[in-house]
Amino acid sequence: MLGVKTWAATLSAWCAVSFVLCVGWCAVAPEGWHARELLELLVPGFTWLSAGSFALGLVESALFGAYSGALLAVLHNAVARGAAPARREVQKAAPATG
Repeated sequence: MLGVKTWAATLSAWCAVSFVLCVGWCAVAPEGWHARELLELLVPGFTWLSAGSFALGLVESALFGAYSGALLAVLHNAVARGAAPARREVQKAAPATG
């Protein structure tokens, strides 16, 4: 079973760090090498570049990561719980070896 809080925190941090790295890359890379327009499309309310917009993008990225991590863990746990009885039935039906 996956821990919902652990996965939410992990993906939240991963998305926030990825956002910071992406903005940092866009700030130092030549114009044709970055995806400033992509950030503006994917992050609602983000415009290049102000402190408020950066903070908004960072918060939105972290929230999206937390949502994704929690959803992933909940779905995984639900599927694993549903598959567990079937696995036990297969193990019971299998002849003992040894």
